[in-house]
Amino acid sequence: SIMKRNFLKLVTTEMKCLRRMLGVTRRDRLRNEDIRKKVGTTSVLNFIKKQQIKWFGHISRLPTDSAPQRAMLLRYSGYKAKGLPRKRWNS
Repeated sequence: SIMKRNFLKLVTTEMKCLRRMLGVTRRDRLRNEDIRKKVGTTSVLNFIKKQQIKWFGHISRLPTDSAPQRAMLLRYSGYKAKGLPRKRWNS
């Protein structure tokens, strides 16, 4: 899954491109929804969510012994230590 920070970067880049296509600057203070309506497109986040749902449906229809199905159903029983990994001279 894509982290929230990466989603924000995607939306920012998308809006920069759309504003440039329309010749609109941030100083014009148009809402993102209004810009998308003028261009006739939807958010890149909606597209990604739809693709994730489609992929989940595809994987869920695969046989249970397939590698993607096993990876999706995998449950990790260990724990992750907090913080950065320890630095050692002899690794």
